[in-house]
Amino acid sequence: MLETYVIWLLVALTLIVFEVFGIFNFTALLSGAGAFCVALLLKWDAVGEDSYLLQASLFMAFSALFIALLWISPRRTSRPYNDIIGTEAVVITPPSPDGTGGLIRWSGTTLPARTESKTLLKRGQRVIITNIQGNTALIK
Repeated sequence: MLETYVIWLLVALTLIVFEVFGIFNFTALLSGAGAFCVALLLKWDAVGEDSYLLQASLFMAFSALFIALLWISPRRTSRPYNDIIGTEAVVITPPSPDGTGGLIRWSGTTLPARTESKTLLKRGQRVIITNIQGNTALIK
């Protein structure tokens, strides 16, 4: 019979393999990490092998913790786009004559854009980002 920690290692490995082959979304990898943590606790005798409810609870808690850390970390480190002011972008969709409704590509990212003046722009034209208002770039 397999030891309980080996079963948790197999669960972790299975979830990670599912993630690699794209069967689940990114949560399978993080749940695999949770199963790995339970396996470590069992191996180190921090959890009894007969406490299945505790093992399942720890698995869910570790998985939720890893998912929460992944969810929270980008939000905490996100910066405003102010560092792109003064850089060059390419017009994808020219703004309308009133200066709104355009799209630009900057560093591989597509952003909504509008012109400061009513200058007509052409697709593929290079422009300078002069300001950011919300998620819209002002260009000239």
